[in-house]
Amino acid sequence: MVETIKNVSRLRKEDFDHKSGDSAALKVKELLIRIMMPSIKDLVIPKWLFDSLEKRLVDMRERLRHKELELERIKRMLKDRGLSPNTLRLYIVTGLLEETPTIQSGETAKLICPWCNEINLVSLPLIEIIEEAQKKHWIFRAHCQYCSKIIDVEPHRLLSMLELKRRDLNIANKIISNPST
Repeated sequence: MVETIKNVSRLRKEDFDHKSGDSAALKVKELLIRIMMPSIKDLVIPKWLFDSLEKRLVDMRERLRHKELELERIKRMLKDRGLSPNTLRLYIVTGLLEETPTIQSGETAKLICPWCNEINLVSLPLIEIIEEAQKKHWIFRAHCQYCSKIIDVEPHRLLSMLELKRRDLNIANKIISNPST
């Protein structure tokens, strides 16, 4: 058995005549490589596997670019029609029962409810309000639109949401402005 594996593994692509049916030997070689892959994965990646992964990556990037463009087109279309998704409003919790509505910045972010795991869109407050709340150790509160439970959000989490949103916007602008990459 070991001798057979050695003989099959010595086969090269150049040795095959694909028209005469030697592709079965190539399939055997690929099968053996897949079987041996767990033991040699740290040492070698076969060229055919690397090429197929590279091709898949290019295809997935292209599909992602098309999906992002389609999403932007749908958002513009909905905005032109005057439709917008329901967004949650954040409140600043300054005391035990005191909830003060925040001034919205116009940006939205996704907030996952920890109880029902549904995605809620939340209107983000102005960055000055977030920084003030962070200095005074206040928290922000939203009410899930699906299960109506309270979602408490720390100011540093909102700052990271804003930063992530701006970074994603910069990346999307680079992709749209330079489609060749």
